[in-house]
Amino acid sequence: MRAKSPKFATHLCLGLALAILTGCSESGPRECSLIHVTDLPLHGAPGAWLVDASLNGAAAQLLFDTGSFSSVLTPKAVQRLGLSHESWIVGESTGIGGKQSLSVVAARDFQLGSLHGKNFRFFSSAMGPRNASWFEDGLLSTDFLSKYEVDLDFGEKRVGLYYPQGDCSGPHAPLTPPMYAVPMTTTAKEAVPHVHVTIGGHDFVAIIDTGAPSTVMFRGAAARLGLRIGALPADRHYMTAGTGPRPVQSVQHVVEAVGIGDITVKNVPVTIVDQYSHDDVDMLLGADFQMLVHLWLSYPSHSLVMQYPPLPTPATSP
Repeated sequence: MRAKSPKFATHLCLGLALAILTGCSESGPRECSLIHVTDLPLHGAPGAWLVDASLNGAAAQLLFDTGSFSSVLTPKAVQRLGLSHESWIVGESTGIGGKQSLSVVAARDFQLGSLHGKNFRFFSSAMGPRNASWFEDGLLSTDFLSKYEVDLDFGEKRVGLYYPQGDCSGPHAPLTPPMYAVPMTTTAKEAVPHVHVTIGGHDFVAIIDTGAPSTVMFRGAAARLGLRIGALPADRHYMTAGTGPRPVQSVQHVVEAVGIGDITVKNVPVTIVDQYSHDDVDMLLGADFQMLVHLWLSYPSHSLVMQYPPLPTPATSP
């Protein structure tokens, strides 16, 4: 079991915008339309989904992670792929288990699905206790994903990327009704998707984190619900590993109901970690939650679109 914090505590911004081979005019239509860019097949398991990529012509597998603001490669992958360091120790990543130092590496060639670009930069970090095996090559994150409308079709083991054209100030997810939309916020420095959830009459700030196998609540949020790790059943305690170098004491607790917009999900297992959040985030909505709801991240309209119960994306989608 592992979970991770989304925050990378550095002011350095590294973009990963790939060329979008659509042949569309810059002005585009006034009415919103979504152009299908590519599908990314998913390998692995919920909370540890992997996507295939190519860096400098060599194959790599990256953890698909909406919970971090920057894409990262492990030092082992940097060495195997023959990437060059542009700078050393530019900042720190802060996650469950503490901090890790960050450097910057460059790939002269980067391919992902049908997308192809040149001269891209990644952070490099050890990520996890002793460079844990779930980060064999690294992770693909929101610095890249936020350029698109993102269809998280986990039931079909795929992620669809769509390019919005025209006036897409409102959500336009081509999913089968019923659908529900809630505001999704990001910050100027990062595109990690934040939403509000309610538990036991309390409001919490949560992140949609595809890199977390379980839904996580930090110690301060748990205290607002009257939950103390030491007072919960001893047989539910274990150690949780994240992006930091040290495991953290955790306990599993089943929450009776989690509300998000007009949707209420009953009996949600929550991993309460004995650590305060570093970025005013109360919770990570992990894979156990995401598999119950088909999610669509609409970055242009700042909306999270949810289909509940989940159905596959229609084949006639744009």
